[in-house]
Amino acid sequence: MIRRLFAIAVLGAAAKIAALSMFRQQRIRYAGQRRHFLVTQGGAQLRPAPDEIADAVVSVMMGGIVLDLRDTRLAQRPARLDVLCVMGGIELIVPADWKLRIDVEPLMGGVNDARSGSIDAERPVDLIVSGRVVMGGVETRDAWPR
Repeated sequence: MIRRLFAIAVLGAAAKIAALSMFRQQRIRYAGQRRHFLVTQGGAQLRPAPDEIADAVVSVMMGGIVLDLRDTRLAQRPARLDVLCVMGGIELIVPADWKLRIDVEPLMGGVNDARSGSIDAERPVDLIVSGRVVMGGVETRDAWPR
């Protein structure tokens, strides 16, 4: 009985390691030379350098990330942020005056724009957030939650 449980635990750990490895390889292949924020089975709170978000990728698998972009200066508009979230969460904190276009497809998950205030409809888009969420969520804010 103990041998069987041990064998199941070893096989489960090997399957988990293989899945994470494949996930990382696919994301690195997809991201190419773009800035890539990757979180697997954990959490991170990041405040990237001001010029790192012209074209970036955020990947989360069974974890969460808070990406604070309030100090970011965009060299080109619109900047692009591609997201992939599997069983986790992505929270983007953006300046209150940025206009966002959110093209994220949720599957058993959700996307929420929790920013306060209103943005001029005539203003050009500052940041395009696109990608997929599977059993997780993406939320945008303009300040840290209270």
